[in-house]
Amino acid sequence: MAMDCRDAALKFLEHRERSVQEVKSHLRSKGLREEEIEIELEYLKSLHYLDDVRYCGNYIRYGLGKGRGPVRLQFELAERGVDGATIQEALEACFDRSTEKAA
Repeated sequence: MAMDCRDAALKFLEHRERSVQEVKSHLRSKGLREEEIEIELEYLKSLHYLDDVRYCGNYIRYGLGKGRGPVRLQFELAERGVDGATIQEALEACFDRSTEKAA
């Protein structure tokens, strides 16, 4: 069953990067056991297939390209299950006064 969980997670990550919470929710929707899900999430994190800090940075850069500001990006990342501290760090790293004004 572990390979089923891994296969489902990898297939979900195949097309684009996802947050840890997005993958967790997807695996839950497949009816997989919580223990299996947690083991696979840790495995995927250890391989850096899942990394919410990287995900935030990439998402923010993408959003900037689309003209989104920090408030909207913060909201969207929170909707995707990224914790507030990680979002705040990523926003501070990507936004300065001129970047924020332009957005």
